[in-house]
Amino acid sequence: MRTGPHEALKLIAGGDRAAGLEALVAAVRRFEADEPGNGVDALCHLLEVYPELRDALRAALRELLGDGTAAKLLAETGILANTGFFTELGRRITGRLLPAPRDLTLAGQFGTLFDSGRDAGWLERLPAADGERLVRALAIGDDEARLWLRPRVALLDAIDLLSVRLAAMGVEPELQRHYRVPREHNNPFLAQNALLQQWLAAARVAVANGPAPDIADLDVLLAQCHDVVARVRRSARSGGASLRLTFLLQRVTQSLARLAELLAIAREFGSESTDAVQRRIALAVQLALAEGQAHDVGQHLGESTSLLALLTTENASRTGEHYVTRTRSEYLAMFRSALGAGGIIGLMAIAKMQIAALHLPPLVEALGFSLNYALGFVLIYVLHFTIATKQPAMTAQTIAAHLAAGQGRRADNDAVSLLVSRVTRTQLVAVLGNVMLAVPIALLATLLLVLGGSATPVAKTPHLLAELDPLTSPALFHAAIAGVWLFVSGLVTGYVDNLAVYERLADRIRRVGWLARVAGATRRDRFAAWMQDNLGGVAGNAFFGFALGLTGFVGAILGLPLDIRHVTFSAANFAIALGASDFGLPVAVMAVSLAGILLIALVNLAVSFALALWVALRARGQRIDDGGALLRSLARRLRQQPLSFLWPPRNDT
Repeated sequence: MRTGPHEALKLIAGGDRAAGLEALVAAVRRFEADEPGNGVDALCHLLEVYPELRDALRAALRELLGDGTAAKLLAETGILANTGFFTELGRRITGRLLPAPRDLTLAGQFGTLFDSGRDAGWLERLPAADGERLVRALAIGDDEARLWLRPRVALLDAIDLLSVRLAAMGVEPELQRHYRVPREHNNPFLAQNALLQQWLAAARVAVANGPAPDIADLDVLLAQCHDVVARVRRSARSGGASLRLTFLLQRVTQSLARLAELLAIAREFGSESTDAVQRRIALAVQLALAEGQAHDVGQHLGESTSLLALLTTENASRTGEHYVTRTRSEYLAMFRSALGAGGIIGLMAIAKMQIAALHLPPLVEALGFSLNYALGFVLIYVLHFTIATKQPAMTAQTIAAHLAAGQGRRADNDAVSLLVSRVTRTQLVAVLGNVMLAVPIALLATLLLVLGGSATPVAKTPHLLAELDPLTSPALFHAAIAGVWLFVSGLVTGYVDNLAVYERLADRIRRVGWLARVAGATRRDRFAAWMQDNLGGVAGNAFFGFALGLTGFVGAILGLPLDIRHVTFSAANFAIALGASDFGLPVAVMAVSLAGILLIALVNLAVSFALALWVALRARGQRIDDGGALLRSLARRLRQQPLSFLWPPRNDT
């Protein structure tokens, strides 16, 4: 039988505080789920009608808020832990599988009372007026002010704890690498702690009588701490950032925000104004939501991967600018670059067929495929050619950067639609360039092999055609897998680019003495600069090659239908089948194969673009606020300048 608010309050009055509070929160949650406002209305009514129950609840809250863990809850809940990713992940998984024993402290009770899945909705929707009405219904009068000394002391202890931790974070080597203060006493993180200690001493004396005297300089120092964080973020974009630095900046930002909230509440000791009450309620809701996620594995993974994605997408968005053509000369240059990549991919398709014909052991064959792919993709990158399907993972970051450029203001939909038109035509001409040379190169190589007496192309033809059929084979599923690897390779490129800058790879190579003796100082320096600028591209392309080559092998080991389909390779495979059949393929087979190639292209591009855009927006904490307005802007541009999505106009604005 479910316990109602009245029965829950009786449990509290009877001395069973833990069970009573759990039952009370559950009852309010249930009432709020039925209709917003019902739970608060019912509880306020009971507190007004039954003074003895109100007094019991008030005493339970006072006792709970004044225990020894209150400062820990206020200073730590909702703020990234100073532990490693895997340590925190293990703690959360353990907490899910083996819940901690009942804990009657404030921190323990919060974790028991609130659940992220069940409470997030109604707590976030709770109107400020309802929360204020509930606080008023508790009727904490002036005569009881002294009874609330322990919660006030806990609040000051939390401020002290946060200030000390901020001072320690402010002198972290990772932070000072990007921001060096002239002298130690100019460090705002250390200065805020010194000033806060003076304020806390006065506040602890005045805690029983009202608010402590204000210190205006404290707000100035906290603003300077925010400014340091902003400077470090800007510096990290060009100078690279480690995962540790990214986590550190997140912890500093969260700690500064929490410190400001606690200081605002502490400065209002004794005040029962609407603003003061609502500020306390907002903090309580924030803590409840955060404590409800204390063992949420998905939330930890999402938050951590967002921080990691931010490292990679900043570099990828700058790379994506190279895949956006604005002028006709850039457009034609992209076409020529794509042609070069298509020619190499045509040869790679022939090489893969020949490796398969050797009937090597599965692992050796998979490594052969991987090396063929990896060396070919790296060669394409080194020669500055362009693979069309690698563009979406980069251009999506660029679009996300434009959406986030407003810093909280509504994105300029016309500017974004202009960018989309440029990206679209660049993407189309790159696909066209890849296919236009991959097909004749593969066809010519096949004819030469057949004329030379090779039976491999003829033997492989049925298999190659079957792989292109979108109706009878998992071609589109395999195309989606390739799209995922295209997206991940973009992240690898961005991450390694960031790492090369952060670790100052060029400077390290310049210090390798034997390299200067072997190649000469000038060549060494050129090699160092090239590695700094291109290591990410080489790593991303090599990763993509091995991912494509090993997917089928891993699928075979696991007994799963895993493989990849890539549009340019698929087009080259169709050319091999066409040449091996002496151009005698039935029209129906050709139509199905061409439809399959087109659908594979769409899936490759759509999957990699969608994943990259989602991660880039998530990393920046952005979302598309008004998708309808953006779609209308795109439709307007498509109606007014349809050819701009295919060919750059003279005035591309």
